[in-house]
Amino acid sequence: GKAAGEKDAGKLGAAGETGDASEKWERDAVEMEGGESPDEQAVFLRKHGRGVDDCMGVSAADVMVSSDNLSPLSDKNEGAAYARGGIFNTGVVFLKHTENAKAFAEAWNDNLNQDEGRFAPLTSDQQVFNAMVRREGHWPGLELKALPDGFPVTRVLVGNGLPNGEAFNLGVLPVALFQPGHVAFLQRVKEVLPDFNGPYGVHATYTFDGSTSSAKRLRFAEAGLWDPSADDAQVGLGGVEADDATFHAGGVPRVLTWDPAVATRGIDESVPNIGSHLEAGGRQLELLRDAIAMAQLTNRTLAVPRFTCFCDKVWGGHDNIFNFNCHYPGSKDSGHIPGPCPMDHFVSPAKLRESGVAFVALEELRRAPYEFGGDDFGAVRVEFKENADAGGGETVVTAGGGRGVTLPVGADSAVVVDALGKLRDVPLLKFTGEMPRFAGFTTQRAAREFNARVTNIAMKSAPEWCSECHPQGCRELIPADVITSGRLKPVRNVHDQFCADFKQPEPLRTVGKESFLAMAGGLVDSTTMTEDDGL
Repeated sequence: GKAAGEKDAGKLGAAGETGDASEKWERDAVEMEGGESPDEQAVFLRKHGRGVDDCMGVSAADVMVSSDNLSPLSDKNEGAAYARGGIFNTGVVFLKHTENAKAFAEAWNDNLNQDEGRFAPLTSDQQVFNAMVRREGHWPGLELKALPDGFPVTRVLVGNGLPNGEAFNLGVLPVALFQPGHVAFLQRVKEVLPDFNGPYGVHATYTFDGSTSSAKRLRFAEAGLWDPSADDAQVGLGGVEADDATFHAGGVPRVLTWDPAVATRGIDESVPNIGSHLEAGGRQLELLRDAIAMAQLTNRTLAVPRFTCFCDKVWGGHDNIFNFNCHYPGSKDSGHIPGPCPMDHFVSPAKLRESGVAFVALEELRRAPYEFGGDDFGAVRVEFKENADAGGGETVVTAGGGRGVTLPVGADSAVVVDALGKLRDVPLLKFTGEMPRFAGFTTQRAAREFNARVTNIAMKSAPEWCSECHPQGCRELIPADVITSGRLKPVRNVHDQFCADFKQPEPLRTVGKESFLAMAGGLVDSTTMTEDDGL
């Protein structure tokens, strides 16, 4: 992340879009003579499968910019008429080698450095860009530029802001081809645009885990858009400076993942619903806690699959998501909810790393240096079943002829270590079946240490879920039983906002002989112990 963005990360916008905007502009300006000026949190695909025709509608522009609009379908059908009603995102800016483009760049820089006047109060290069290209005091303040016959719908607007008062051609890049983060990480563009063959690039926009480069890297990795070879040589697992030993122990990559359906089984996955979202969130956090514990017991690295959202999440709880069937306003026509969504909707990945949890995004396993192949990455399944053999796991033969085990729901650390230890040479294990409901550790020390580091700190970093309910009011939009699971807050003295937390996983306990001896000997009073004791 850029220092300018990190120091002011609480504000809306990507890293580098807040704080000292003029410093960011000067770094980007070095690249302007060559054409493109991408934000450091953007990626461009080596193979995009697109043709020249996809950008004919924007070809007349002097300056091209990406958009924060979230409907690829409306963007394709309406072009600049749709784009001008939204916010231009300076994460991707392309300046042609024209006099007007150079004049605009100079004016942009001058406006960023104003100490007084119209642009002085603005805090980011993006805010200045959006203000200067529109006619002051008008909305949207941009006229469409007609293109010659034979061209597709125009993507060019008559932009303002040149020093001599003249206009220039402002082009808006297609949402489907230059995707903002929400489109790339949640929306299913291929289902809306059947002829879609992939984007040119993606701008991360924002995350719910801060504006650091590692937070945005993880979002790219979750979506299969990050090449680990792009990480600096000294950066280890998941792009984090850390010992990579758990992944390559003994020269053999040893990883653990799980089937996301384990946590959502029984929840209707065809209907967006905030109640289902809160229930699924609690289950997914419990499964994550169990996976962390069992990965650490077996010296494996987690490969985290994408979580499942039954309701989208809006920035800061603003807007009324309920009026859009639990979709981020502007994105409803993508129909992506319920569906896969980023991990940071549910927990802070940064807090997990700070607590010593080693993990990568599951999709990273496809790429070097990991290079797992196949639809299921060649995983050997560990199936959790009620009433399975509790004596160390029942060995089974998988569909591919490999080994696997079944474990009882509620297995403790001794059972897990014994059963999974027999699969030590297997690169990737995948939890399936029922929720594991990991019973706990056989020593008080292990339980106390895990709870103090993971359960009671990292797992409690889940961001609060909020949405406003204007104009109807929350009680008209949300079932009464769901409202009781959260809280209502007044917002701007006009309407209310519903907020709720996911159910947090319970601290893991001490089981077996040590637990029994401690209680029998009066060493620990099980009726008054704290959750940190893990007993």
